[in-house]
Amino acid sequence: MRPIHILSGIVFLALAFLSVTSFYTVDEGERAVIITQGKIVGVSEPGFHWKWPFITEAHTVSLRDGLAQYENIEAYTRDAQTATIHKVSREG
Repeated sequence: MRPIHILSGIVFLALAFLSVTSFYTVDEGERAVIITQGKIVGVSEPGFHWKWPFITEAHTVSLRDGLAQYENIEAYTRDAQTATIHKVSREG
């Protein structure tokens, strides 16, 4: 193979890798915290976004409420008595 073909292939692969790592998606009910060089620089709304590869990170955070329901949990007290617990808690 000619050196120009090898160089073209390497450049193409590098550009393809950079383009794949430069885009991110934020779903509905989430936000993305944008961190550039270790500092929080903003928040992204839902949608398709671009970022600098290797310099900027996008961490998604869910804003949805979760509901966990636990019924009839049996626990034992220090003096060996049985306690039945009914608990409903919000997570999220």
